[in-house]
Amino acid sequence: MTTPAFSKNTSNVHTFLQARFVGALVAVVLFLIYFLQLPKDINDDTIKSSNLKNPLNSIVSEDYSEEKVKRLNKSLKDTRQELLDTRSDLEKTTKLLHELYQQRKKDKEEGNTDNNKENIALKNQIDRYVVAIQSISKRHAIEKFGPGPHRVEITLDFPPEAPFSRDNINPKFVIELAHLDLMPHTVYHFLMQVHNGCWNGRSFNRNAEHVLQAGLEGYYATADDADDDGGFDELGLTEVGFQEYSDMYPHELHTVGFAGRPGGPEWYISMMDNTEIHGPGGQNKYELKHEADPCFGKVVQGLEAVYLMQKMPKESDDFESMKYNVGIKKAKIL
Repeated sequence: MTTPAFSKNTSNVHTFLQARFVGALVAVVLFLIYFLQLPKDINDDTIKSSNLKNPLNSIVSEDYSEEKVKRLNKSLKDTRQELLDTRSDLEKTTKLLHELYQQRKKDKEEGNTDNNKENIALKNQIDRYVVAIQSISKRHAIEKFGPGPHRVEITLDFPPEAPFSRDNINPKFVIELAHLDLMPHTVYHFLMQVHNGCWNGRSFNRNAEHVLQAGLEGYYATADDADDDGGFDELGLTEVGFQEYSDMYPHELHTVGFAGRPGGPEWYISMMDNTEIHGPGGQNKYELKHEADPCFGKVVQGLEAVYLMQKMPKESDDFESMKYNVGIKKAKIL
């Protein structure tokens, strides 16, 4: 990472001041205690006739030679010049610090600091990656599954403990996925999960007021396989590559979306309008507060089976887990 200009200049200023400090201190002492007390032109007569108490008796004596006087005059002149140079340098440094402060203040107000510039560059780079991923996902989805609209049928398996008769019910519902122009990456991701049978034998395990959520847990018919990840990891289909979202496809009633950050593999059906709480900025518990859950489809058939899941008893925990999971017997692309 490039060091901000302000930090570099400030470091240079500190180094400069330290280098000048010792010489300047000695010069100040000599200037104050001696130079100001002596006449401008020093000679033997002035020294002898002076009533001043010379603090430099170890240097200046009554038998002071002309050569020593000249050396002292030169030393004092050099000291005076040192002080002048130091003062000039300090004035320049003060001016520089003021300019840097004003520039930093201006940069902060305009959002043009070096860090912000780098962040903007990184964001632009990420945006290019996103566009590339969407383009590739759309192309692969069309090549493998056609242009759409794509539909996925979910066949449920209600447990024996269900509080209703399982006879004569239709355990199936159909999800129509979003258009590839709106959610290409997420739609392709879900289609690949279904195509590879990842959701077969998984379950709906959460019955919250606002969502019914599917996860990797098994159910009564697949209890022995509950620890199996369904092939998600092996196929690289556990999570979406990024939090794709379209304002044209919000989390309305009966839509489906991926949960978590990054989204997946868990997904849910919205049992109310969740546009605000699952849309951009709706979940402040995550670091990137502007992100949203990807919304990628909507239940268009079989809502009876969906609402039967809401009748399943649930635990008293915060997650509102189902006491008896509802199995996903099979998920297939129509």
